Formats: sequence, C-alpha cells, structure tokens
Amino acid sequence: MSGKSAAPRASSWRTRFSLPNRGRSCCRAIPTRTRSSAARSEAGGRSVGGWIEVCAADAIDEEDLIRWDRDGRSFAIYNTERGYFATDGYCTHERQHLGEGLVIGTVIECPLHQGRFDIATGKALSAPVCEDLAAYPVKVEGGTVFIRL
Repeated sequence: MSGKSAAPRASSWRTRFSLPNRGRSCCRAIPTRTRSSAARSEAGGRSVGGWIEVCAADAIDEEDLIRWDRDGRSFAIYNTERGYFATDGYCTHERQHLGEGLVIGTVIECPLHQGRFDIATGKALSAPVCEDLAAYPVKVEGGTVFIRL
C-alpha cells in the first residue's frame, strides 16, 4: 500500500451542515429548481416614466428569483405567490449574492449563512443578518417586469 491516505468520502448536506437542535427541527423541504438563476447582466434597460424594464414576467418561476445587474449594481428580482419584488442583490452580512438563495414564501434565505430577509420590505429577520436590504418598487405590465430605482 502506498503512503497516501484514502480520500475522504463525500458526505451528505445534512451531515456536513448539521446544527444543534435547540428544541426545534432544522429540516425543511427544499424546492427543486427547474433551472438555475441566470444572471441578467444589463438585461432590459428600456426606461418608461422612471420604470426600468427587467425581464419577461414568465422568465422567473414562482417561488424563485433572478440576479439582475445594471450600471454596476446588482439586484435580486423575486416572483412569489404575493407578486414580484426587488431588493439589493447582496446580503448585508458578508456580501454573498442572494441570487442562489432560497425563496420561502416572501422570505429570502442567504445561501452562505442562512440569514433571512423579508423580500417585500428588505427587513432583516434572523441572525446573522442585522442590517436591512434596500427594497424597490416593482410592477408587471404587458407581461414585463419593471423596477423603479
């Protein structure tokens, strides 16, 4: 046998990221994405009365989001059962982009440390985040999502 040790076995997500129970279950159903959240760099851009075109409304699945970049800034555009919303794209804790986060109702969970924000208001809801996100007005008109910055 050579002097090399065997490579460690790949472990499941639940094993690698187990948390202390603290009297509550940490298990939850995670929706399966049919496609990844694609960046929409400088997509859209047409401005109508102060509203900027983002994308077609059907480009964002319900309970999902896309990353949208414009003029050196990054945003997260969400489609939920309550409608469409927009916030700054980066978590206020450690600047992880929320585009790969998990949408749960009207809450976005950061993919890095699982801090949560209310996507309608940008309000920080759970540790480790304590600073709110900026939220922006959104409207859907003629099958197109618009944001006002």
